[in-house]
Amino acid sequence: MTRSGRSTSWPPAPCRRHCRWCGSAPIIWDGGIVSNTPLQHLLDQEDDLNSLVFQVDLFSARGVLPRSIQDVMARHKDIMYSSRTRHNTDVYRRTHNLKVQLYKALAKLPDAQLSDEDRALKASRREREERARDAISRYIERFVEELRVSGATGRPLLDERELNVKFVNQGAAKPDFLWEIGSGENWMAYHLATILALHGIFLKRESHNPVPTFLVIDQPSQVYFPSDTFEEVLQNQDASTKVDRRRSTRHLDDLESTRQIFRALARAHKSFKARLQIIILDHADRHAWGEIDGVEEVANWRGEADFLIPSAWLPTQ
Repeated sequence: MTRSGRSTSWPPAPCRRHCRWCGSAPIIWDGGIVSNTPLQHLLDQEDDLNSLVFQVDLFSARGVLPRSIQDVMARHKDIMYSSRTRHNTDVYRRTHNLKVQLYKALAKLPDAQLSDEDRALKASRREREERARDAISRYIERFVEELRVSGATGRPLLDERELNVKFVNQGAAKPDFLWEIGSGENWMAYHLATILALHGIFLKRESHNPVPTFLVIDQPSQVYFPSDTFEEVLQNQDASTKVDRRRSTRHLDDLESTRQIFRALARAHKSFKARLQIIILDHADRHAWGEIDGVEEVANWRGEADFLIPSAWLPTQ
């Protein structure tokens, strides 16, 4: 801070090495160092770098009606600092929205009306988007193949506007969307594949990854074992009562298909070099994943011993 009150650089060079954090946020700061959050120094970076920012406002804009001069002074500071925080955030939000609108307008203009700089900017972004889409499509195809699911015909593409997967076939008048074709098994496979493909794209950004590096998957085996039928099937798997649960289009039974889900997820975890934590909540027990490398049991909530929400957390009355 100069004598004129204008900020020149933050954090100061001697303390930058102490302000680094080993987590997902590149820099943290403390109100004891800077009273007004220096958000501009974090956001004044290249437009293609994403950041996940948590801003905690220590000064509440809401409060009780002051009843003394000391309370008035305290509320004055609270309102002043909280208003400045919201003002800074609103300014950058408007600036970001303006940039998005300008790019959309730029994309609609024919190349003949653009300058060389504008054409380069437009082409650069278009190339990055195409590379990302192609990488996502190739990963989806590989993951679905590893699941040994019959899959859908056509090349899978992530539609950003519909937030869905579509399949493009040569010669077809229009693509087919996932919700129009397939079964629950296909939906499960393509949803898992698409989510993992997106994480693969994000992980390539390394320290500029805009999303948390963990994925929670709830009951992926439900397409094969609805509700608690997993235990029922295991109990009936003797020679006299075993039921053939193979589907006509595949050579895997339901239990082996469930194992294949865990194998594919374990391979994905290994391919990401353990940079993505995959958490699975499922009725399937060690019969499905016990012999698969990379899958570890953290907790078993069967019986009356404990649950996802521990009994100690519940009120006694």
